[in-house]
Amino acid sequence: MRRRKTAVLLVLTALLAAGFLLWGNCSLQTTETALVSPALPPAFDGLRIVELADLHGRVFGRGSRRLLAAVRRAEPDLICIDGDLFDEHTDLAMLPPLLRGLCAIAPVYYVTGNHEWRVPGLRGILAQMRACGVTVLQDEPAVIDDRFTILGRKDASQ
Repeated sequence: MRRRKTAVLLVLTALLAAGFLLWGNCSLQTTETALVSPALPPAFDGLRIVELADLHGRVFGRGSRRLLAAVRRAEPDLICIDGDLFDEHTDLAMLPPLLRGLCAIAPVYYVTGNHEWRVPGLRGILAQMRACGVTVLQDEPAVIDDRFTILGRKDASQ
């Protein structure tokens, strides 16, 4: 009887751990951070940046409406997508509505991550992203409102 209770407890613990990992991997989480430093130039005063990273093709509601609502609430001056927006398992039909929605909120800057380079036809996908209004950064700078410059790099393995 004691073995059976131990087995049931282990199964329940494993299920709870799996559920927590799934929730943490698939839930929409936002964090707001105020960066204060005398080393920052005045151009950064009051600048609001939304950073999206490692979405791996996840969709948050139809047309990513929950994600777009969260970004809109943040009232960003610019949106940075730091790679792994999609991967080789992504239904790429999710990209245009998400990207058009983001570009309607603020200027969007995108840098590829390691997973995008595994997707066949990446050059065409990047062209579609540009057509949606996204600035794709690959070893070229982008000047932001004459205040500062950002630079995106291609994946080092390419």
